[in-house]
Amino acid sequence: MMWVTLRKGIFNRFKLRHKEDDFKFNLIAVYGPAQADRKSNFLSELVRVCSKDTLPMVIGGDFNIIRRPYEKNIDNFNDRWPFLFNAVIDALNLREIELTGRKFTWANNVPNQTFEKLDRVLACTDFESKYALTTVHTLSREISDHTPLLFLYK
Repeated sequence: MMWVTLRKGIFNRFKLRHKEDDFKFNLIAVYGPAQADRKSNFLSELVRVCSKDTLPMVIGGDFNIIRRPYEKNIDNFNDRWPFLFNAVIDALNLREIELTGRKFTWANNVPNQTFEKLDRVLACTDFESKYALTTVHTLSREISDHTPLLFLYK
C-alpha cells in the first residue's frame, strides 16, 4: 500500500492481486479538495499518479467534482471543473462504473439542501473487460454528508 498525501488532495494506492487468476491491478482511493483553487493541482496529480504504472486501475472516492449538470439538483453549474475532470477521465482511458441505489452521493445540511454526485468509481477498460459484472451500490448514509459506496467486482 502506498499513501500519497498532498495539499491538493489525498491518494491511497493499493496494488492488488486476484488469487484465483493472478490478475493484478491498482485500486486508488481519492479524496479531492473542495476548494476551487486546489482542483487544478489535484487533477494534475491524479494524472501523474495514474500514469506511473502500467497495471490496470480502478479509481474511486470523493472527487469533489461533478461531471454533468444533472449531477446537481440546482442550476448554478460552472462547467470549468467538469470539463477538465472529463478530459482527465478520457486521457486516462477510464469509464465510470454505473452507480445504483441513488442519484446523488452528497448533501449539505441546510434547509434548502443541495444534492450532488461527488463520489464515483472509475475503471480502465482492461479492468472493465476482465470483470464485466462489476457494480457500485450506494449504502445507507447515516453519519456522513456523503453516501458510502460498495464496489463489487466479479
